[in-house]
Amino acid sequence: MSVCIPESYPPFEAVYPSLDGDALRVMRKGGEPEMAFDVFDADGRYLGEIDTDVDLPRLRSWLVTRDAICAVDTDELGVNYMVVLMIERP
Repeated sequence: MSVCIPESYPPFEAVYPSLDGDALRVMRKGGEPEMAFDVFDADGRYLGEIDTDVDLPRLRSWLVTRDAICAVDTDELGVNYMVVLMIERP
C-alpha cells in the first residue's frame, strides 16, 4: 500500500528537492523535534520521516534512497564529510 501526499498538508517551513529530482523533503512547521522532515518520492508517495538534530537545511548534494538520505556537510574548517540519515518508516 502506498501513501500519497494528502490533499491538505499541515503547515511547513520549507521544501527541499533531491539533487536528482526523484525525492522531496518537507520541513514541518513547529515539528518535534525542532527539525522534523517528511520524505516523499517523485510520485508523491510518503517514504517516512527524519527526526534529527542535524541541521538538514544546510546539507547539500543529497540523494534519497529507499531507506536513507545521504548528503554532504561542511564543518567550520571547510572540510566536507558524508552524512547518512535513516528514514523512519510509518
